[in-house]
Amino acid sequence: MGSGCRAVGVLAVAYGRTGRWPETVELLEEVLAAEQQNGTDASRAESLHAQLAAARSTTERVDVEVELRDGDGGAGGAALGTDASVRIGLRLRPGPSHPWAGVPPGARPPVDVLVTPLTFADVTPDSAPYEHEEDVEFAVTARRAGPQTVRFTLRHQASGAVLQQVEVDVPVGEASGGEDADHVEDA
Repeated sequence: MGSGCRAVGVLAVAYGRTGRWPETVELLEEVLAAEQQNGTDASRAESLHAQLAAARSTTERVDVEVELRDGDGGAGGAALGTDASVRIGLRLRPGPSHPWAGVPPGARPPVDVLVTPLTFADVTPDSAPYEHEEDVEFAVTARRAGPQTVRFTLRHQASGAVLQQVEVDVPVGEASGGEDADHVEDA
């Protein structure tokens, strides 16, 4: 049995004990698939893959809400090809079965929010601490009007572990049609 299968097995046991699942599941599934192709014991690999899928389906993630603070998407005079900017706010809302659900905001572990623009835009700041008591604010400046895709990576401050990644399209230099930039899905 390959080391990838052993690692997945260890994590599956750890999940069963703690009820928490690491963000690296996708990577582990890729390792598992690669080992299956390279002749690893297929029945063991399939069993672990099924355990991973079951564990992922029961793990509730934090709901990431992104609010457009400049209600018109920065359309006030920004022409195509010119820099346009909007402010967005980000907040985390744990679901009812998330481990943070019953914990007061000030007692939750601090999270770093790392921001990566995936289109021709700049985001400032490129990272910020999130202390759970108030929203974190970012400015998105686009070189061209239109939706700008931004990835937010939520990282546990103490350990550096990636907790979650989400992507959102932020309207910059165009009418947004509403106040919320997006309700984002997991990346």
